[in-house]
Amino acid sequence: MAGSAFFCKDVIGTFFKKHYCPDCQTRLKRKKVYKVVNSESEEAKNYDFSLLRFQMKGNVRFSWYEFECPSCQKQYTLEALRTLEG
Repeated sequence: MAGSAFFCKDVIGTFFKKHYCPDCQTRLKRKKVYKVVNSESEEAKNYDFSLLRFQMKGNVRFSWYEFECPSCQKQYTLEALRTLEG
């Protein structure tokens, strides 16, 4: 693997704010998810392969946090939760 990148646009919302499932009101658990994307693939246009002044090539592991309900097993992104919470 050529490298890895971690995304976290909102540290407070991801690590310090409590989120609850919109369906069953159970407290959500933070879950790290990842996807390996090749820099030459069609899907690569949706990801940023830059690292400082360099460009990562080959397979790059992109990771971020999502939230999962331990009761109903539904998974939400932080952006989706913001929309649902209002």
